[in-house]
Amino acid sequence: MEKKSIKLKRHETFSIRAGWLEKAINNFKDNSQCFSKDNGQQILGIGTNMVKSLRYWSEACGLINFNQHKGNSFTELGKYISNRDPYLNEMSSWWLIHLFLVSNFELSPVFNTFFNLNINKFEKDQLFNALKNNLEENYVLGAESSLEADVLMLIKTYYSDDESNPENNMNCPLSKLGLLGTNDKKVYYKQQPKYSTLSYKVIYYAMIKSWKNSNSNANLKSFNLEDMYEWNNNPLNVFNLSKSTMYQYLDEMNKNKLIGLVKTAGLNVITINDDSLSLLDLF
Repeated sequence: MEKKSIKLKRHETFSIRAGWLEKAINNFKDNSQCFSKDNGQQILGIGTNMVKSLRYWSEACGLINFNQHKGNSFTELGKYISNRDPYLNEMSSWWLIHLFLVSNFELSPVFNTFFNLNINKFEKDQLFNALKNNLEENYVLGAESSLEADVLMLIKTYYSDDESNPENNMNCPLSKLGLLGTNDKKVYYKQQPKYSTLSYKVIYYAMIKSWKNSNSNANLKSFNLEDMYEWNNNPLNVFNLSKSTMYQYLDEMNKNKLIGLVKTAGLNVITINDDSLSLLDLF
């Protein structure tokens, strides 16, 4: 079977900058053609390549659908943020953006593979080789320089040594999620975020999203927790969670009647009470 090609380095070498996604959301709300070749620079107030980059990030982060035939439109996440948090002041908005970005293999294959890959401590070269070996099993990658650019972009997106400086608008806001750390700027490691910064509602939404994508039986409303560990884009992978922390989130979901949770010897059975909840219903 012939391998499919995947596109890399769509970001034009620009990471998500402070204020960029807010700019995209609020301008798109007024003008769905704000990313067009003719209007982009003038409406968004940034250079041509930056417009291309922002268009890419807006789509990869699950905010906007660009469709030449059906027209451009907000996604569910785009509508939610546009209505509830258009200036992205809430941490939950950034966690949801992170969820959609790293769950999107088609538009961000390196990010998606990294968070689903069992590699927790690495140097840049080690990460490059691990991603290359994994992706090349099923896909044609093209120039190695493009993969190198995406590996550097991944680190730049989730780690900044100047993250606490509000004056530095070059920092990617996703670095404040605390998912990537380093001891000496050579060896990086995945790290679990602070519990207080990540709502159980985000974890629930991620769990439902992963559950629906991993199960063909739509009538199946219960599953074993242990089965979830094998799902692609499951919450433990996406948010760097330990199993014990996942139990804490499940207890919160159970207390708030989002799920039923039955713990028995060797099994933890989760029952979904209502999988039709939209973001506007949930938050």
